[in-house]
Amino acid sequence: MTTEHKRFPVAAAAIAGTLENFATFPFEYVKTQLQLQIRSSALYAGSSAYTGPLDVVQRTFRTAGLLGLYSGGASFVIFSPLRAVVRFTTFERLRITARSQQLRETPGGKRLSDLGCGVLAGAAGGAL
Repeated sequence: MTTEHKRFPVAAAAIAGTLENFATFPFEYVKTQLQLQIRSSALYAGSSAYTGPLDVVQRTFRTAGLLGLYSGGASFVIFSPLRAVVRFTTFERLRITARSQQLRETPGGKRLSDLGCGVLAGAAGGAL
């Protein structure tokens, strides 16, 4: 069995989390804009501002440019490195623990073990 040596796991996790948010935040922005125009929203203006996701992207791009799709995303960018570090570190620690307890050696154990580690790591990252 080989020993894995990761040189900068915290930095790698922080960078991965930040890149993940840069890639996915425009989708969150579009979803939020569409949710804010429904009747149950406190910001409902009486008429539909957007006809669909592409309409949100087109209008935002026209009025605010590419950075408009990242409007309101500062908190995601600020906290994403910390969440990612917690998530990735928790996953790796749980995986190492599962390996030391030989949970991964049973039939199907590797998949179930990794699934359990992923669920717990996601919960830990989401708790922040």
